[in-house]
Order: sequence, then structure tokens, then C-alpha cells
Amino acid sequence: FLPLGGGDSEDWAREGVQWLVNQQQVNGNWYTLGGSVVAVLALLKAHDAGAVDLTPVLKLAGRGMLGELRHEVDGLPFLQVSPSSVWDIARAHSAISDFQRLSGEKILSSQDQMIHARSLVNVQNRSEGDWSVLAHEVAPAGWSFGHSQEDRYPDTDTAAQAALALSLAETTDEKFALSSTAAIRSGMNWVLALRNFD
Repeated sequence: FLPLGGGDSEDWAREGVQWLVNQQQVNGNWYTLGGSVVAVLALLKAHDAGAVDLTPVLKLAGRGMLGELRHEVDGLPFLQVSPSSVWDIARAHSAISDFQRLSGEKILSSQDQMIHARSLVNVQNRSEGDWSVLAHEVAPAGWSFGHSQEDRYPDTDTAAQAALALSLAETTDEKFALSSTAAIRSGMNWVLALRNFD
């Protein structure tokens, strides 16, 4: 577990373990199920080496991973590897909007569009995360892949997709139209602030 052996490397390893523990979500997971598996394997190594007692963290992780059991397929438990509810709502809304525009057929009512749009505005990120280390001048305004990721893991592709979906939503509610427009603008400012230097 302490690969560099003694001294500063022990501090480095402890910092790494603490960072992993700090990234654990309230539900026990780390962003996706795959991320959780990798985190648990690393923490088990530290725990088994006696470096630190991680029993509470590992128990919460076990409950979190079991919580991702969705249903059974052919009598076997099915794990949803990455709960992507925000991404799914945004992509589905955009696809249906495009279909309606091209076909002239209305399959999503204005009320349903408002439900989708409000759900996206309501889960827009409002907390600083590790992304703010290099982009500290921009306000938090991205979107996370799924609802279970809370505010810790907004990403640029989900943010762009959510902003697109909001731009396509039809609304007659002027107050909501203003908040939706503000969400789109702040989201795109956040995406642009996260560009690489090149």
C-alpha cells in the first residue's frame, strides 16, 4: 500500500486515502459503480495493511453498491453501472424535440416539456468541486450525469446536453423562461471556463 516506502511517501499515501474517502457520496458510491469498485479495492488495500480503519467507509460503500441493484433479468440481479438520469432526461428531451420539429407530430405535451425542463434546472450544480481548482473564476453551474452524483461531479458533456434540452423546451411561463435562460447561460459559461489551454 505504501509503494515508495517511508517518510514523505507515507504522507502521500495517507493523503491519497483521505482524498478517496472525501470523494465518497452520501449514498456510499463514487460517481459510478465502476468508480466505486476501484475506490473500494484501493481502500481495502489500505485497510488490510492496517494503515487506517476504514470499516465505516467500506460498509457505506457496500450499501451504496447494493443500492444500485435495479431489478432482476432472467432471475439474476441487474446492476445499473452508471445511473444517468440527468443525461437520460436531457438526451431524450432533445431527441423528442428534434423528432417533433422534423415530423410536425407532437408527442410531448407542453406540460411534459415543462416537467423535464424544471427537473433539469432544479439539479443544476451550485457547489464548487475539484474542477474549481483551475477554474475558480466561474460560478458552479454544470450538471452531473445522474441525480445520485449530487453536486460533486458535474461534467461538460452533460452540461452541454442539459443546456441544449432547456433551449428546446417550449414554455408559456415567463418566470420559468427567465430561470431557464439563466441556467443555460450560466451552464455554458461554466463549460467554456473548463476548456483546456489549447
